[in-house]
Amino acid sequence: PQHEAPASPLYAAGSLADLPPIFVLYGLDEVLCGQIEHFVARWRGHGARISELGVEGGVHAPVLFSFCHVPSRDALQELNRFFSFDPERVGADTSSGPPAAGGEGGDGGRRQAPAHAELMVGLVEAAL
Repeated sequence: PQHEAPASPLYAAGSLADLPPIFVLYGLDEVLCGQIEHFVARWRGHGARISELGVEGGVHAPVLFSFCHVPSRDALQELNRFFSFDPERVGADTSSGPPAAGGEGGDGGRRQAPAHAELMVGLVEAAL
């Protein structure tokens, strides 16, 4: 449709279930927070396996503030856990969201093979 920008990842059509797991990290005080949450919901609706973590008090790129903001430091640890390789968890469902900071949570699939890391970072950056 005319009102949709076809180059935007927001308007990806068809099933996204074949994409590797995606982790979207954003600040809850980010100006674009609502748009990020809309992107996550839309892609999840197309089958993408997305874990999301909204950082309380976080602004744009909250992990950059991990040296002085405890929730951002916790988020950086969650990001590290997501990209840590564990063959038993690769490809598992991530649609239930991230675990609480420092915990395993119930999503069962936040870790994946490092070969997907560049794609994941590229998709998250494109969405933001």
